[in-house]
Amino acid sequence: GGRRVNAPPTMDPIRDIAIRNELPGDRADVHDLLASVYATPAQAEQVDVLRAAGQLPLSLVGLVDGVLVAHVSFSPVHVARAPDHVRGLLLEPLTVDAAVRGRGIGTTLTRRGLQAAMLGGYDFLLVRDEAPFFQRFGFRPGTHFGLAYADPGVRLVVLALRPRGLDGLGGAVTFASALRDHAPAFRAAAPAP
Repeated sequence: GGRRVNAPPTMDPIRDIAIRNELPGDRADVHDLLASVYATPAQAEQVDVLRAAGQLPLSLVGLVDGVLVAHVSFSPVHVARAPDHVRGLLLEPLTVDAAVRGRGIGTTLTRRGLQAAMLGGYDFLLVRDEAPFFQRFGFRPGTHFGLAYADPGVRLVVLALRPRGLDGLGGAVTFASALRDHAPAFRAAAPAP
């Protein structure tokens, strides 16, 4: 007889998740979710500041059994060298309640956000994170496209939402003015390479 090996438990994917645009009545729940997931209130404050400034063109929530368990927000970005008609968004933060993490909610929410951004006429998305999670959607290092950010510890990844959506991009990346005014991490832009 062989030794029995127990496989680690796995979480079943959640099939009944409702994804929709954030509504005014969701604001407190979004703030509470962000405050509960992150070590500091910075992400919750970031979303509140963007919303108050009218610089949150896309904000989605995920609900399971009517309970808000996930959120993703998208805010405007500017690239120093970009054709006038090209528009991009920063995908940040993407948040999933720890109790349901690992069950496909973040993936589902991200996919829906990518679709909504594309339908909204945006050309590209940026993320301040090189995590393998974002690579599965096709995000590539921003340095491949000549994108630069003031903080060398921040790695930008970028995704074209339409063919040629990254053509002509390069140089310093700046984030929504509300973020630059609120958070030191968003203030400076790197000089063009």
